[in-house]
Formats: sequence, structure tokens, C-alpha cells
Amino acid sequence: FSVSSVVVAKATTAGRTQRTVSRVVRPMLKSTRSMFYSKSARVSASRQSVRVMAKEADEFEVPEVVTETLDKVSAAWDATDDKPAVVSLIGFGLIFLVALAGVLKGVESLPFIPFFLELVGISFSMWFTYRYLLFKPDREELKGKLMVLKEDVLGK
Repeated sequence: FSVSSVVVAKATTAGRTQRTVSRVVRPMLKSTRSMFYSKSARVSASRQSVRVMAKEADEFEVPEVVTETLDKVSAAWDATDDKPAVVSLIGFGLIFLVALAGVLKGVESLPFIPFFLELVGISFSMWFTYRYLLFKPDREELKGKLMVLKEDVLGK
């Protein structure tokens, strides 16, 4: 069965707008029906109508996290001196991602390459686990390296 919707707007005397949504269920085409039912089964096509009344909300509240994030982004944008360079970097970054996705799709279609890359990934994961995660002194070493990297990136 397929569903089609019709939306009708009505104004009430209270000044609010109510919308009526009417959905009509229609039978499937014969070719589609045969995919789901055996030939001996009979499908009775019935039409149903469902009406839903919805009132407009008085006020929509934006979560605080969203407003804080937007404030931070707008402050960073206002602090940027070279706005055309930032926009062009974002544009070139998007173009690079699209090109990279095309290259990866092409490499994936080659025979044996995906299997080889999966084998390399599994091998590296096993080596990393053995080298840094298996024993406590190695975990401490990894934690120290990550702290140094964090300080280099953040500049603290």
C-alpha cells in the first residue's frame, strides 16, 4: 500500500491556524504486489483516511548548547582578519574530500587491494595493541606522548 498526504490549512476564530492532514492508503501496483505476496494470496485493497489536527507552538526554545556554539563560532569569525582566505580554504578542503572519496572508491574496485589494505589495518591494530596497550609501563609511555602532543598542539 502506498500513502499520499493532503494538507489543508484552516483558520479558526481564536486567531490560531490549524492544519488538517489527510492520508489516503492506496493499493500497490500488480508488479510490486507480486514481490511481497504469493500468487495464491489475495490482497484486499481498502482505503483508509486518517485526519490529524496540529496546533502551532507558541514559542520554540533553542537549546543552550546550540546558542553557545553559535556564539563561539561568530566570535571566532569576527576575530578573523583574512575572511576570504578562510572561505577559500574551506572550499578547497571540501573539493579535496570529494576527490579523495573518488580515489578511494576507485582503489576499492581494484582486485586484491581492499583485502591487502584490510590486512595492513588489522596488522597495525595488533602491533599498536601489543606495543602500547598490553602492559602498564607502555600505557604510561603512550599517555606521556599524548600529553606532549596535546601541549604542542594547544600551545600550553
